[in-house]
Amino acid sequence: MSVTHSQELLEFELFASGLIIPVDIANAGGDEIYIAGKPGIIQIVDENGNVVTEPFLDIRDRVESAGGEQGLLGLAFHPSFPDSPYVYVYYTGDNDGESVISRFSIDETDLTKALPSSEKIILAFDQPFNNHNGGDLTFGPDGYLYIPTGDGGSGGDPLRNGQDLMSLLGKMLRIDIDTDESYLIPPDNPFANDDFAEDEIWAYGLRNPWRMDFDPVTGDMYIADVGQNVYEEIDFQLASSTGGENYGWRCYEGDSTFNLLDCDAPDYVFPVHAYEHPENNNICGSVTGGVVYYGAANPTLEGRYLFSDFCTGMFATMYQDGMDNWIVDTLLDGDPVRISTFGRDASGEVYVADPSGFIYTLNSLLSGTRNFSGDINLIIENPIKNLLRLDPDIQFTQGTLIGVDGSQVKSIIKDNYEINISDLADGLYFLNVEINGRWYSDKVIISK
Repeated sequence: MSVTHSQELLEFELFASGLIIPVDIANAGGDEIYIAGKPGIIQIVDENGNVVTEPFLDIRDRVESAGGEQGLLGLAFHPSFPDSPYVYVYYTGDNDGESVISRFSIDETDLTKALPSSEKIILAFDQPFNNHNGGDLTFGPDGYLYIPTGDGGSGGDPLRNGQDLMSLLGKMLRIDIDTDESYLIPPDNPFANDDFAEDEIWAYGLRNPWRMDFDPVTGDMYIADVGQNVYEEIDFQLASSTGGENYGWRCYEGDSTFNLLDCDAPDYVFPVHAYEHPENNNICGSVTGGVVYYGAANPTLEGRYLFSDFCTGMFATMYQDGMDNWIVDTLLDGDPVRISTFGRDASGEVYVADPSGFIYTLNSLLSGTRNFSGDINLIIENPIKNLLRLDPDIQFTQGTLIGVDGSQVKSIIKDNYEINISDLADGLYFLNVEINGRWYSDKVIISK
């Protein structure tokens, strides 16, 4: 169930300009953000919004970007960067428009430069049409690389790729890139060693997923899937999932039937939120998936998943209430900014891009706060210095302390109510503890 409220409660503040058709935003743990440009270029923007003159990576010589949905579409840094000095990209190759996932080495003497000559192709697969390429790349909490792919294009999935387990199109792929080979299949992939399915598949039934995100605190996955003619959708997968979900396309668009020919799957996982295109047929709908917010600048957005619509300029947030209902707040019904992508910096602040070359930060005008801790106060005080003290009245079975980048920095055992955090850097963290089979979270601010 979802409950929707509509308001005008968000402002955009210009952060940087002069980018080349930005379509993805990433960080590498420092103060900079990295912007993937559709023609095949990655640019660096420093903490003051200045665009570094020399590009971080320029592979325009091998990227096909003529089609509206072709180009350099995604980037991700190795989770152990800079110890593992690699950046991964997803682009449309100039060899018949195939999708290419590649690794590039970064100059160890100059971390502002990736080496175009160092390309190692991880995975490549054919595209029957020039649209619906997907294009995101995201490392999960498990360290594996997740790759959402489109259904191959045209309209209505004429080749039925979304439901075909022998095709990599219309899927969420999951691979292990920490190998001397191109990649390995994680042994717990749901179709590993299945003669009737591709081993790389983690989930299927997607049309054209345009941006996914892992909640850096819970590990839950969000997928924004662009619809056909009527519905846009947000799909959701719990961190505890073992994969294998069928999100329904082309049998279903949103949670409505689309084409049931040969649709015999026993279970479909319907979106947690679907919205209709505007009644005016001259206005399209195209969801742009975002991220779950945990920055400091907009506390009213804490723990909310942010998303937008490229065609209408709508901007909304989603979160679950204490009864597991999904609450959807539309903060803008429409705006001149057309958001092509979202991204975080290393401190958790969120940036959005307009393909005309602008990067914006957010200013939320929401009042009040979301009670992210589920009405339970987990810690004694904030800020803290060297010792994290938990409330001894809470009876928890296990816990973790998470950084804003989603990495686990401490594991907390049962009945351990005082945790030494003297080895941790100042900043914002999140405490997760399990109480009676449910997980609760609270902010931890370290300031020494």
